Amino acid sequence: LPPGPPKLPIIGNLYQIGLALPHRAFLDLSKKYGPIMSLQLGQISMVVVSSPRLAEEVLKNHDLALASRPYALHADILLYGGIDIAFGRYSDYWRQMKKIVTMELLSVKKVQSFMGFRATEIDRFTEVVQSCVGKPVHIRKRVMKMNNTVVCKCLFGNDCRQQDVLIELAEQVVALSSGYYVADLFPTLTFLSTISGMKSRLTKIHKSLDNIFDEIFEERRIRR
Repeated sequence: LPPGPPKLPIIGNLYQIGLALPHRAFLDLSKKYGPIMSLQLGQISMVVVSSPRLAEEVLKNHDLALASRPYALHADILLYGGIDIAFGRYSDYWRQMKKIVTMELLSVKKVQSFMGFRATEIDRFTEVVQSCVGKPVHIRKRVMKMNNTVVCKCLFGNDCRQQDVLIELAEQVVALSSGYYVADLFPTLTFLSTISGMKSRLTKIHKSLDNIFDEIFEERRIRR
């Protein structure tokens, strides 16, 4: 491993990250320890690169060797063991999934077919902002809601009765999967996810999503 800051037993370099935003903490450490350094966050060993040349080595020249994601509790519970594209490990299955998504969901023709959804939601977003003249507007919250609504309509159509619930659950997932959690940094200590309450919250969301998807699939089956 490349050199890095000194580590403490058990927690490694977590004390140097503290409550700071991770990418900013990594930047500050890289100024002292160089553009490539090793860190130990709990039981997780990682290498941080922070120069254009090294980023090219990681993301382009050696992308296949470094393509897999580390274990994450939320991906394990919500995504059936992390078998989706975002968190799945690089494999023949992953390549096939990517091919299907690229051809069936992200093709030029398919993306253009969703233009009506995007235009409608952008108009609605603009109207909301205009109606709040002289008042503070939480732009980030509004943009997130607009994006989630567009994605939901693209996936399930304009007549999805569960749209509001799906968007609310998606926002909960984003909130729970952001940042560091002790259970992810100590994967062998499985009891941590239980006593922290994270496992139960994720399981509850997973069951709610499954019920909604089952209902949507059944509606589509009957319609066909």
